[in-house]
Amino acid sequence: MQQDRIKWDQRYADKPAVPPGAPKILLQEWQVLTLGSVLDIASGDGAASLFLAAQGFDVTAADISATGLARLEGFAKEEGLTVATRCTDLDDAAALQALGRFKNIVMSYFRPSAALLATLSELLEPGGRIWLATFNQRQHQQQGFSARFCLDDAEFCDFAGQKQAGLTLISYTRHDDAEGGIDSYLFEKSAV
Repeated sequence: MQQDRIKWDQRYADKPAVPPGAPKILLQEWQVLTLGSVLDIASGDGAASLFLAAQGFDVTAADISATGLARLEGFAKEEGLTVATRCTDLDDAAALQALGRFKNIVMSYFRPSAALLATLSELLEPGGRIWLATFNQRQHQQQGFSARFCLDDAEFCDFAGQKQAGLTLISYTRHDDAEGGIDSYLFEKSAV
């Protein structure tokens, strides 16, 4: 979507030239991932990608913003890290399929649709994991963040039961603190 690309390119163009810090929840939960390849969906300028690359993961970052990805490439170079970047419309299933297969997929502060989660499950290797952490409705209620970008309580807990996804829900955690609310999910694709 062209207007999304323009909006996010502008947002990243206006940011100072400082690498983003890793999401707090990722710092707490990253060890649930399997070392190897990871696809960072809606990576922006690399908050999760840079951290995971520094931990030894083989990272591919996908985002709609070429400006955000250019920032990520610059930060990775400065830090001596390797991160592959792909400018991709996350609503384009064929473009996502072309990214390849991964041991892990991560999403931070991005609310996926059920359709996107189903598409992403197809990108996982057998036994692969999807880790998702994003805002819940408490973020809207206490911080005024738009409700349409916030998850409902336990919104994806039943998603794993859908046969087309081939996923098992390993964990669901509701994190509420002074900064607002975040829900995190860990799904695993069946090994068969």
